Amino acid sequence: MTKTITQGMDGMRVAEVLRASLPPDKVVPLAYELGVIERQSVIELDELVNALVLVSRTPAGGRQADVLRAYVESAGSEPVRGAFYARFNDALERLLRRLLDDTLAVVERDPVLLPEAIRGVSAWLVVDSETVKLHPALKERYPGTGDYAAVKVHKTYSLGRHNMVEFHFSPAREHDSLHLTITEQMRGKGLLFDLGYASHDRLRRCIEHGVSFVCKLKEGWNARIETVHAGEVAGLLQGSDLADAVAFGRLDCKDGVIDADVVLSSGKNAYTLRFVALELPDHELCVFLTNLPRDSYSARTVGDLYRLRWEIEKSNKLDKSDLCLDKLDCRKVCSAHALLYASLLGSCIVGRLVHSDHCALAAAKEPLTRGPVHARALAMALASMHVAVTMALAHTHHDRQEWDDLARKLAHLSRDPNWRRCPSVLDTMLGFTAPAGRRRREKATKTGGFLTPGDGN
Repeated sequence: MTKTITQGMDGMRVAEVLRASLPPDKVVPLAYELGVIERQSVIELDELVNALVLVSRTPAGGRQADVLRAYVESAGSEPVRGAFYARFNDALERLLRRLLDDTLAVVERDPVLLPEAIRGVSAWLVVDSETVKLHPALKERYPGTGDYAAVKVHKTYSLGRHNMVEFHFSPAREHDSLHLTITEQMRGKGLLFDLGYASHDRLRRCIEHGVSFVCKLKEGWNARIETVHAGEVAGLLQGSDLADAVAFGRLDCKDGVIDADVVLSSGKNAYTLRFVALELPDHELCVFLTNLPRDSYSARTVGDLYRLRWEIEKSNKLDKSDLCLDKLDCRKVCSAHALLYASLLGSCIVGRLVHSDHCALAAAKEPLTRGPVHARALAMALASMHVAVTMALAHTHHDRQEWDDLARKLAHLSRDPNWRRCPSVLDTMLGFTAPAGRRRREKATKTGGFLTPGDGN
């Protein structure tokens, strides 16, 4: 365990995660089954898939050009550009969708790791979408909100597994709220969503199906005060309009918190929810609605829980900045889908490795000497080492030394230099914190004006 905690990643675990998503002994047989390969070709399909999934975008050229450069570097062959691009067809789309679906099934079997304060549900899920601009040739299939083509990737993200667990595509023109349905299958789970998904019908369905939730209070909703449990009260408030009571100071924060039961009305329907307001440093209020029980979740825990919604924003940033989902220049729908699936698969691999590292840290009994690996740094490390990773995947035997060397390098390149100074909300709730280190200038002063080897932050 000490080795794992010090190094950051175990070689065999890295091999297991990569082989589960990019199985070298299954990609080619599956390709024949799905019609990706019909005859022998100079293009090695498994290395094409690895290049698609592992390589981040470079500044020069479009996404397919990046994949071609990475493929030539790892495979050692030099296919004709037109023949290489012709591989981006319906069959490759089916292959990558299958690999992604198989990976999502594996993600669902990963252990759940949640901070103790929010373990009252079987899983905490976050929903959001990200928009990817496409070539104008695809505008008929994927119209954007303006005169351009764009696709929305709707994601469900599991906080306990640090990964996406569901997704689907839609034209960017469609509103997010159309793509979230509360069902009986979600009973016992928790849900975090922003104002784009907030509606009276959705909140009622959460209550009916036993789904815990935290969301922002939508401006203009008719909410009347029923009972105040925490806050400064001036005068009789029962039945008063919530917005008016707060605006005119009849209901104010006590120790930075308001916690009350409110009745929301929509037409002839009315239902009771918990209202939580937290005072920000600038004296503004951050307000939430939830059905979480007061005896298990304090008002501040509700606020911290909603802040964990930022984890899906970080996942979207990983997709767009490091796995090339900001803009795709291909002109065929199947090519666009193939690239979308490849990038999402790359994000899932990174998420599984980060989650594995979180589980190792949580299991450690000793004080932490390092923080969790950084997802975006890990994605860039995998991209820079894709040739070595592809070679390791190609070997039919598990060379432990080879994978341990890869894991050590990946861990080194994935360190977060800001971990001690600025841990994330999730890291803080999981206890992945440590005292801030001395500043570089202070270290230099104590060592006679020179930084000692290994000094960083």
